[in-house]
Amino acid sequence: MAPPSETSANYQQQYTEFIASLTAYHQKRGTNFEPEPRVGNKHVDLLQLFKTVVERGGYDKVSDEKLAWRKMGQDFNLGTANLPALAFSLKSTYYKNLAAYEISTIHGKEPPPKEILEDVTAKGGGLLERTVENYRPASRRETNTLGLEGSEASGDDGTPVRDLVGDETPGSGGRATRGLRQAPPQRVLFQPDTQPSRQRHNLLPPGSAPLPPRGASTSYNPSSNPDSFSQAVSNYEPRPQMPLTLRPVITPANNPSEFKRLRAAKEQLLNPLARPAPNARIMLPGTGFDGPNIYVRCLLALKSGVQAEQDYALHHLVKISMERGDKYRFESFAGLAEALVDKILEVSSLFYDVAWRVVYPDDGQQRDWNTLDGLEGTPDILERVEKLMRKDVDDSIQPENFSDKMLQVVEAALTLRNMVMLEDNAHYVSEMRPLRDMLSIVLNLPNLEALVELKHYALDIVEQLTKYIHFGANDPLYLSLLSQLDSPDRGAVLTSLRAISRISMNLEDTNRLEGIPPTTLQRILDWT
Repeated sequence: MAPPSETSANYQQQYTEFIASLTAYHQKRGTNFEPEPRVGNKHVDLLQLFKTVVERGGYDKVSDEKLAWRKMGQDFNLGTANLPALAFSLKSTYYKNLAAYEISTIHGKEPPPKEILEDVTAKGGGLLERTVENYRPASRRETNTLGLEGSEASGDDGTPVRDLVGDETPGSGGRATRGLRQAPPQRVLFQPDTQPSRQRHNLLPPGSAPLPPRGASTSYNPSSNPDSFSQAVSNYEPRPQMPLTLRPVITPANNPSEFKRLRAAKEQLLNPLARPAPNARIMLPGTGFDGPNIYVRCLLALKSGVQAEQDYALHHLVKISMERGDKYRFESFAGLAEALVDKILEVSSLFYDVAWRVVYPDDGQQRDWNTLDGLEGTPDILERVEKLMRKDVDDSIQPENFSDKMLQVVEAALTLRNMVMLEDNAHYVSEMRPLRDMLSIVLNLPNLEALVELKHYALDIVEQLTKYIHFGANDPLYLSLLSQLDSPDRGAVLTSLRAISRISMNLEDTNRLEGIPPTTLQRILDWT
């Protein structure tokens, strides 16, 4: 329902005066009054209900209008479940509390006594002409002839009901509106005919005796019919005999040479020294051996460290991740995610004097400032990046070797970005600590034009991973995302906001965003 046009203070004063007037009126009339009636699961504002009904002409006019109380219930947002019952409850609320007050104040007439107004049901209308002499309450036997037809739960007394026409069966479309369906017609169970559909006729010449059926299960009594015995003997046909299949057996007598050859072969198998040497030649590709599939080839070429092989692998991995991303999973190819992360980490050597290495506990490798913990992560990765010595790189012109390495890094990031679009892959790599360290390093690279595409791919990867990650206030990746909000790149800002808004979205534990600078919060408010 639309809010009242008056201010809240003026309306509250009007509401208080209205309720006080109603209370005094019902005390004088000797009837019960409920200041805050409840319809369904909501309280109804009596002042707003009174104004609405009076604007529509009063109780009698609203009751005469078809479905008017239902429409009013929708205006008061009473809900849509069981709307007829809610409509009648709203009508009864007005009938019990406001109907007599409306007749006295609005129409200036004496309302009917409470015995024929508040003490009876709200069914029907015509309160202005209702008197003790002309009012006769309808009996329940008359109103419920067809179930709930015209019942109190409908809230609309003027709804027409279509009568049954002709031989229309009960329970069909001709039943009363909003009424209970009548009993369905009795069904006649199907009883199939057990007699055969076609009868056999034995067409035998007159005077001929029927032939007894042949078979082992037929009972035969020769003393009952001697003629049938002689006929059965004359018609007897013996079962034909199947020819025997003879297979010759090799013996030293009938085939000595073959027997000698078989004995020599058996002795050769028992003697390991007499076995022939296996073929030591390896079948090369193209000579009948196809080799591994394209997925394994790309994985092994990426791990080889050869630049030409890595160019081949990354070129095909970009196409595979884009065209077959729905079926290309990290869990099916062990080491693929680690190989892509190692390849993207090579971008740091193009701008800083560093070569990052991922090490694991108990692998025998020496720990240094350029090593990343592959199991627990590197919490001080941002401090290490700030201490790196930056190279003098021209953002406008790069040498051929620089461009080739940068292309490989971008293709590896694009492949990883395409694969994490699959939820299974995103959940798989979200637990990889080297991946989070790599993303922190990439997002904190210098603001150069050559790195814009790589940073956008990194932000897309972060956006798919944050829903599975719980961040602390000092997490390097979390701090890197907050720093991106100060970027002049609108695309980077929008992707960072989406990534931050998805933090811990698929986890049961809630993640409170901590450590956000006030200037960043003020900038977000300015954007809204």
